[in-house]
Amino acid sequence: MYPAGNDLPPIESNIIYIAQYDEENVTNKRFALHSLSLEGDIGVNYYMNVTAEEIAAGEGAVLHFRWDDNNVSYKLQSSDLEEKNGKNYYKAKCSVAAAEMTMNIQTTLTINGETVETDNYSVKTYADVILNSPAGTFENQDKLTDLVTKMLDYGAKAQVVFDVNTNSPANKGVEYEMQPITADDITSTASDMTGLSACGLEYKGPSLIFLSKSTLRLYFKPNNPSIDPASDYSGNFSYGVNDPWIFYQVENISPVQYDKVQQLTIGDNTYGYAVTDYLRLLLEKNYSEDDNNLAIAAYRYYEAAKNYFPEVGN
Repeated sequence: MYPAGNDLPPIESNIIYIAQYDEENVTNKRFALHSLSLEGDIGVNYYMNVTAEEIAAGEGAVLHFRWDDNNVSYKLQSSDLEEKNGKNYYKAKCSVAAAEMTMNIQTTLTINGETVETDNYSVKTYADVILNSPAGTFENQDKLTDLVTKMLDYGAKAQVVFDVNTNSPANKGVEYEMQPITADDITSTASDMTGLSACGLEYKGPSLIFLSKSTLRLYFKPNNPSIDPASDYSGNFSYGVNDPWIFYQVENISPVQYDKVQQLTIGDNTYGYAVTDYLRLLLEKNYSEDDNNLAIAAYRYYEAAKNYFPEVGN
């Protein structure tokens, strides 16, 4: 290996040269930098070396993200310009589900329809960069390390429950032992929904979809309802049907808001339910050790997020 800027010696026989680079000092790569999206979700931020002219002309600059069965594209906008390490880049984000942190996101950049560069990265890759960096590398590094550690553990527990890429656990190589909790350690905020029978609705229970952010659903069975379930409601929820059930759901709940009581008014009655109520319910039901571990890991991740983002209220 030879220092940067030095001329290579004359080639007198077969020889292999190995190029090394520091990601933060590379200026000619289209995929210039990466970081974690810690704005309440799980994903990778991409800082791109493209020009305003390339974004505006023809089909523009488009990032095509592929991982597992997912295929997502994002067209860079002029408003995506952001300063990073003293230089301006165009920033895009690819969000993944909790169980997908170790999956490599294969990304292709096309400019005006032509492929110009590819990239291969994962949430786990940059998370390990954070965990292995010396003290003082990042702002609020102790809190950041705690958040990333518990995020990876949460991902690993989700991998087990949903049987996703379990040969590559997100918490591999992470020094962390999850401290157990019981249902009694989680404050209950759930409303008693038995009064809904007067509206002709039978409450069946909640579910939680563990995506980049979480989706909370409350399921009901309509029994000749005296109201129109699709319209006679209000609050943070939207309406859906999963025959023979109906459900109300709140999407994109970030971990820092797991304790936020989501309000649902049906007819004349108002009810509340939080993600933490669902985690408490999992522990109460004690379905399996894997489910319990996921509930605990999600709760520990929520605690770390609240600690890292203290300014984010309910």
